[in-house]
Amino acid sequence: YSYDIVTTAGMFIAITERGGNNRVGVEALDNLGNSLGSIFVNTTDYVDTGYNQLNSPSQNVHIAVFPLDDLASVGDEISTLRITFPFANSDGPDGKVFIFGDITSACDFDNDGVPDSLDLDSDNDGIYDVDEAGNGNLDTNGDGVIDANDTGFNDGDGNGADDTAEATTPIDTLNDGSYDFQNLDSDDDGCSD
Repeated sequence: YSYDIVTTAGMFIAITERGGNNRVGVEALDNLGNSLGSIFVNTTDYVDTGYNQLNSPSQNVHIAVFPLDDLASVGDEISTLRITFPFANSDGPDGKVFIFGDITSACDFDNDGVPDSLDLDSDNDGIYDVDEAGNGNLDTNGDGVIDANDTGFNDGDGNGADDTAEATTPIDTLNDGSYDFQNLDSDDDGCSD
């Protein structure tokens, strides 16, 4: 994944294993490679899903689910997961790892207490995210939100978002993976935006 995942209560980590017959170690690391914590999945932790992907009697997909804060403390930023398969049996490890929950509400780039998904200025640089993302022309009333109050608003698919805005790739002036709406100096000239 491209961004760190901030651990929150209400998030989960799921580990799948065909047959549920291999133990899995999962370690969370921060962006410096320091361990934030780990969990170990024993074969007794798996639950048989009843789904058989290979039509083999003993190869149903099994799943083990843990609260994410069993792996890393609430507030920790997970950059990398290290997966190990100690004592793998003859069929070899074949599991997958998933993290799920409401990760968007956990992101608060400027630490102002407003989740980025609701924050009109995620980096707190005084410029609306809608402008820094490249959709400023769609916010015709200048309130930082593209909605039915803007001239030309078009929600043809009925999902609540302007169809043109949905097709826009956010601007990354530095081309370094830091979108301008989350970068205090988006052109790297040493002056805040």
